[in-house]
Amino acid sequence: DANLMATNFGGVQVDSFMVYYKLGNSALDSLKYTGKLDACANGKSTDTISLFTGQSLTSIKDLTVYVKKPNGQSGSKASNDTVVSQLVPALGGTYTIGGSSADFNTIQAAFNALANSGLCGPTTLEINPGTYTGSYVLDDVSGISSTNTLTIDGIDTADVTITSGNDITFMVDDLQYVTLKNITFENTTSSRDYAAVYFAQNTSNDSLVNCQVLVNTSSTSAFNRPYGVVVSGSNSSFFSNANNTKNLVIEKNSFDGGYYNMYVRGTEALTVRSNALEGA
Repeated sequence: DANLMATNFGGVQVDSFMVYYKLGNSALDSLKYTGKLDACANGKSTDTISLFTGQSLTSIKDLTVYVKKPNGQSGSKASNDTVVSQLVPALGGTYTIGGSSADFNTIQAAFNALANSGLCGPTTLEINPGTYTGSYVLDDVSGISSTNTLTIDGIDTADVTITSGNDITFMVDDLQYVTLKNITFENTTSSRDYAAVYFAQNTSNDSLVNCQVLVNTSSTSAFNRPYGVVVSGSNSSFFSNANNTKNLVIEKNSFDGGYYNMYVRGTEALTVRSNALEGA
């Protein structure tokens, strides 16, 4: 479905105007609005107009909408008569990240699509070989569930590294049914509390599988407290009990460095098995 919110910024009441819209490369369509938009200083100056319903998207498309002839006259300010919005279909299936030929050029571009469009089925994001520098937060994905799961897969830890010199390299925040696998997560900070992987708030049914987790091997001070993986009930403090997190799985990973390889606060049904721990 696509709706247009129209606002009258003028000083005269508007009773009608023409709406023209185009989705992707489709033909230009139009409709006539007849209603009442009061002058912006009075009463109801905004209304919602349905453009189309029940249309499915299979690819990213631009929706272009513009209006003409308010009250049958030429508009006095054409600069605010047009809007272009990118429509992204809900994700389901397997997508690639990294490079111009991938579905998403960057990790952040993929996360933006998840936030904007959500999931409509089980989804796997496969990361192409390379080193990806930055701090990433994965949160707010509509449609995710025990059926519509999300897997982020680097295929081979030797080929894909996500690294950061900031406090957090990769955070899963208040999001369930996420699996991180076959990725090297690295944090190079040494001057304050930091973590390579951070499961924050309710991260029930999430998994960290067959990953390599690296933090500074020379910084093992209790004052700096570097961590490989943190599980906490807060996204702003490592030291809050994760009482709402259940069925978190951490298995077959390799940890190296830090004051703690893993720091877990108050989860239920936590599974930790077959991990290699060293350097802490």
